[in-house]
Amino acid sequence: MTTEHRAPATRHTRRLCTLGATIALAAAATLTTTAGSAAAVTSSAPVGTWQGTAEHDGHKAAMTLSFDGAGKVCLWSDTSDGHGSWTLTSGNQFTFKVDERLHDAAGTTVGWVDVNQTATLSGDKFASSGPSKVYDANHKYLSSTVANIAVTRISTTPRTC
Repeated sequence: MTTEHRAPATRHTRRLCTLGATIALAAAATLTTTAGSAAAVTSSAPVGTWQGTAEHDGHKAAMTLSFDGAGKVCLWSDTSDGHGSWTLTSGNQFTFKVDERLHDAAGTTVGWVDVNQTATLSGDKFASSGPSKVYDANHKYLSSTVANIAVTRISTTPRTC
């Protein structure tokens, strides 16, 4: 029969073991919290491709929006295209700004719109509202209006702008 010889545990070795276990638990808790926080930010961000409508001054138009993870937003409709930036402002709210080029059927620029929106995200839908300034093709100010947007996410992959 073989007997194993161990040094008796001292107060110092017990303290080190306790300290090591505490550090391991703290590291695991930090990793879990960090992963949970990343998931929360990702799930509340508008990253992806969205389709819906924009409404202003009694007119309603179909549109597509794309938000990437780097803060870029792009917009397309039958009569316009544009790009800009977005920022997550709190849990489920974000703002975005777009320089929208208005064009005719031949693609000729007929005007510009400075779009400023404040949005509230709810799952795969968001609604936003905000002021827009309208300019002619030579950037001469024409008017201001309030636009309301309602869209649904059709993909979690942003469309290339």
